[in-house]
Amino acid sequence: MATESRSLVVLALIANATIAVVKFIAAAVSGSSAMLAEGFHSVADTGNQLFLLRGAAVSRWAPDAKHPFGRGKELYFWSFMVAVFLFVGGAVVAFLEGWEALRHPAPEQSGLFFSLAVLAIAALVEGVLALRPALNSFGVARGGRSIRDTVCESRDPSLLVVVFEDTAALVGWWWLQWD
Repeated sequence: MATESRSLVVLALIANATIAVVKFIAAAVSGSSAMLAEGFHSVADTGNQLFLLRGAAVSRWAPDAKHPFGRGKELYFWSFMVAVFLFVGGAVVAFLEGWEALRHPAPEQSGLFFSLAVLAIAALVEGVLALRPALNSFGVARGGRSIRDTVCESRDPSLLVVVFEDTAALVGWWWLQWD
C-alpha cells in the first residue's frame, strides 16, 4: 500500500470512529434504534479500515520458510474480508435491529431532529475528511483513463475501498433525505 493510500485509510478510520461515537451518543440521547444501527454501521466501517491496515502491514513482510514468495497478496485478501464484513456484518446488525424494532415498537421519540442533525454532521465529516482526499487520489491515479478502466486496472484496493465505501455512505444519506 502506498503511503498516500495508507494516509487515506487512516483518515477514513478517524472519520468513521468519530462518527460512530457521535452516533452512539445520539442513539442514547434520542432512544432511536435506527441511530443505534447507524452507530454499528460506523463501527463496521472502522473495522474495515483496520482490516485494510492489517493487510497492508502483512503484505510487506519479507519471505520466510512458510511463505517463500512473501505475503504481498494478503492486501487483496484483507480487502475481500472488508467486503464480507461490510455486507454480512452490516446486514446481520440491520436485520436484528429491525426485527427488535418490529417486535417491541418504541414509543414516538422526540429526538428526530437531533438524529437528523447528527447524520448531516456525519455526512459532512465523512465527505470532507475521508471521501474528498480519496477522490483526489483516485483522480490522480485515473489520469486520462475512464473510471471503469481505472477501477479494473488499479493495483491499490485500499483506495478503491475508501472511495466506494464512502461514496455509498453519502449516497445512502442523500437518498434518506428524499425517502
